[in-house]
Amino acid sequence: MIPRPKYYADVCEIAEEEIPGYSDYSSYKIKVGNPNDYTKLEDEFLGKGAYAEVFKGLAADDTPVVIKYLKPIKSKKIKKEIKILETV
Repeated sequence: MIPRPKYYADVCEIAEEEIPGYSDYSSYKIKVGNPNDYTKLEDEFLGKGAYAEVFKGLAADDTPVVIKYLKPIKSKKIKKEIKILETV
């Protein structure tokens, strides 16, 4: 049996129904900000998964943010991960 996430396990299927072409990650354009505008809080490790480690951080204006450091993986998986996070 393949394990399923506890939350948002069906986010891609729902989004595909609502937004045709949602799962077409090959044409997805990643929006990248300036990494220097964010500070990772070293003592604020939140967790890790198959593709990333997650930390609390701060934006340049001191707004709390979550910073996700992706591990080296295929471009399609990175695009999928970012698109899902934008949806959630």
